[in-house]
Amino acid sequence: MNKYPFAYKISFLLVLGLYSNSYFSLEYEQFINPAIAGRDKYPIINISHQQYWIGTPYAPNSTGLGGSMRLGSFDFYNPMGLLNKTGFFSGGRVGLGDFILQEKDGSLTSCCFSGSYAYFLPLNKSNTELSFGLSTQLLYYSVDQSFLNPLDQNDPELLK
Repeated sequence: MNKYPFAYKISFLLVLGLYSNSYFSLEYEQFINPAIAGRDKYPIINISHQQYWIGTPYAPNSTGLGGSMRLGSFDFYNPMGLLNKTGFFSGGRVGLGDFILQEKDGSLTSCCFSGSYAYFLPLNKSNTELSFGLSTQLLYYSVDQSFLNPLDQNDPELLK
């Protein structure tokens, strides 16, 4: 009998999460740590596409779009130069980020959407900040069963 079934399940999920290297690229850092959304104090938009095994039919690929921004501090004018009629004053402490990532690998298609919220606390007058973050993620997986036909006439392994 296994003494640590829960620990093995957690380690399996961690390894499964580390399998996809697209999440760990620099464009989508807020997937790992939502507290960095808006850390650069200016809007960032990232677009990426990776195609593996070029020339191979149904080769794996991944496409992503994401961004983050810090809601600035403004009083009379908003960031677009228009009058601020909302009365919203964030003080530059709120950061928002999101991304959507689609990966295709043969018959498996996965799609991930993530939204991040960060709040920055100033620690001293030298622009040092402590940030806290929350993230929500929506994952969708689908399998195209037409790829999984074991009676494929062109499969040389089935003809043996």
